Amino acid sequence: MKLTYSDPVTAVFLRALAWERNVAKEKPAVNAALELYQLARTELGLPRVKGGRPQDFIQKLRPKYLTPAGTSPEPVEKEWHSEWRLAYLPSHHLVRELSDRPVILEIEPVAGISRFTISLRNAALSKLDVFIGSNLPPKDIEGRRGVYFQRREKGLYLGQSTEFFTRNRQHGVKNPAIWWMFASPTEERETLSLDTLNAAESLLISFWGEVCTVENANRGSDTKPSTRYLQEAILIVEAASASLLYLVREKFPDYSLPFKKPGIPGWPVCYMKPPRQSNEEAGE
Repeated sequence: MKLTYSDPVTAVFLRALAWERNVAKEKPAVNAALELYQLARTELGLPRVKGGRPQDFIQKLRPKYLTPAGTSPEPVEKEWHSEWRLAYLPSHHLVRELSDRPVILEIEPVAGISRFTISLRNAALSKLDVFIGSNLPPKDIEGRRGVYFQRREKGLYLGQSTEFFTRNRQHGVKNPAIWWMFASPTEERETLSLDTLNAAESLLISFWGEVCTVENANRGSDTKPSTRYLQEAILIVEAASASLLYLVREKFPDYSLPFKKPGIPGWPVCYMKPPRQSNEEAGE
């Protein structure tokens, strides 16, 4: 995929810089770019840095990813001007925050699959019915609409419900999932718009592709949906991603996520912790 990077900080920084240039129509000065670098670190749970490290970071990105030295730092890859899916991603900091202390109801498992109803601490987000396990999905969730995560040997595969059961049953023999999670809104589990689902799939791939290795060959739908469906999709991505973080951290510690490994001290442990916990450990 274009606009994919091995370093999560680079991915989040370039996305923020491209948003300022292409959406806000601002031309960030060097000092503004330095602050975006610091914000990219805090988004991911990393501490702010002092001294000349922000300047060194930006200089290393020139000229492959940024305009040359002596100019206002701007992304040079032409795809940034047209990639709507990266312009509407939720905040990693927000998703990590939402993963903290949800209201969770555990339901009796079906065919070895754990089931939960999860309400995150944000009234704007739908309550989710969540299924997670390593066995084949049970038949009684086949009519639901939602998004899914598959943990495979080499990375995550992400998608939406119209292909979920086909992938698990027909393709699982050649490339089996180590574990999977399926999430659907409790109140719209059969009627959620396909426009919303397609947008959610595109955003989900882009969001997790910043911090983890993903096996998807592309970001999904090329067509930007109307505002209504786009906003619904953003909320679904936030809720499903926060639920995944919570469950992997608190309920299923053996279900690892394939985080990228750029050699940053403290990564990726910092990402798994909600911001509140990180602040408490820092004595703030």
